[in-house]
Amino acid sequence: MCYICNTIKATDMKITTENNSYLLYTIENDKIYIENIKSYQKGDGSILLTQIKIIASDLRLPIELYSEPQDDTITQEDLNAFYEKNGFSLHHDDTDNSYFIYK
Repeated sequence: MCYICNTIKATDMKITTENNSYLLYTIENDKIYIENIKSYQKGDGSILLTQIKIIASDLRLPIELYSEPQDDTITQEDLNAFYEKNGFSLHHDDTDNSYFIYK
């Protein structure tokens, strides 16, 4: 399967945009785990999440991640709201409002 469009390319376990924003992920234990997302342009984060959700749908796997701001450009609350806006919800094993899942 190929997940390529005009602005997105997926190779191995990395998805990138034309702006060099990227999403790193692993697939193990019957789930996709998002390791890191770096967005250099507004909107790229949502584009990257859309692409990984397509991959997850094709593979019939859930996506899991820990919501952790990488710098001071976004708060924990705003980052959590971003993931919720993109269809993620807190995992049933969450203990600190940062463990999300997408099914």
